[in-house]
Amino acid sequence: MQYQRLKVEEHAELAVEKLGTGYVQQMDEKARGAHEKKLLELRRRCAERCDQTTQASAHHGAGCPHRCAERYDQTTLVGWLQARLALCHKFFDAVTFPMRCAEKQNRLVVLLHWDTFAFALCVLIFLILSVWSYWAREEIAAEADGRILKGQPLLHTLLVIGDMMSIFSDSFWDDWHTQITFQIVKVIFSLSAVPFFLFTIGPLSKLFSHTDATAYMPDGRLTVPDPNGLSAYLRWIREDVLGPHSAHAEELETRFSQKEVLNLRRAVKNAERTLKEAWRKPASAIRVTRNTKLALDKMLLKLVSKERASKALYTHCFPDRVLLDEYEKNKILRIQEQKNKE
Repeated sequence: MQYQRLKVEEHAELAVEKLGTGYVQQMDEKARGAHEKKLLELRRRCAERCDQTTQASAHHGAGCPHRCAERYDQTTLVGWLQARLALCHKFFDAVTFPMRCAEKQNRLVVLLHWDTFAFALCVLIFLILSVWSYWAREEIAAEADGRILKGQPLLHTLLVIGDMMSIFSDSFWDDWHTQITFQIVKVIFSLSAVPFFLFTIGPLSKLFSHTDATAYMPDGRLTVPDPNGLSAYLRWIREDVLGPHSAHAEELETRFSQKEVLNLRRAVKNAERTLKEAWRKPASAIRVTRNTKLALDKMLLKLVSKERASKALYTHCFPDRVLLDEYEKNKILRIQEQKNKE
């Protein structure tokens, strides 16, 4: 409800701003008066809608801070702090809204809540056991020194608090009492992971926690994966081979037929279109993108062949073939040398 109220206020302010600017200067007095009435009516409707959303939020126990600039006197320090706290509350409520309402669409959020609860519980157990350990050690130390701590809970508590302040130092964690306590808590936390054991089984993991595979675009946006590397291959041809700033751009213009180069550019555009449309059918997407890449590779090899292109351009386009040819030549030379020795 809080998130809905924020959206209502946002749309209301945009609507008021749109109607309140850009048109008033071109109106006469009569039209301007009608426009102002319409503007006031719109503001009244937006305010009523926001109030209804606020009441609904309060009914569900969510609570809803009022708009900071209008509800608090920011000329005083208290009012300024209240306005900032309300603003932080609205921001935090809007940011955490998907997480708080995700259980309806994602049941794995329940396991996230369980894991967070188990972690907090283990931290509490660790602190309790540490305090208990220091409590017993203070009693033993007092008996050894001839002091009596029984009947003096305040003094005993202050001594334990002083000992616990060493939690920020290395001596606290190097102590064998702390290490044993930590191992006990680790075992407890490991046992709390029993509900996650189902997800370690292959078929059950795919059944309960399957998601669509995603990848990142160069600008950071999510997209479908490209396991065959077609998108990178197309970008390489478009920029490093056919691009205007390519080291071999002049050779492509003078040494090859422009019709063949244009056909290669069209093939690249068709392959980009295929890459976008292939994942609409995930079952055949990998096969389609692989065949598209192989067809484009054959077309590039037909254009930039060893006989037509320069050695630099051919090496740039097909370094794997150059390495393979060198390996075959060296292999033949080694065989001939062995025959000559025999």
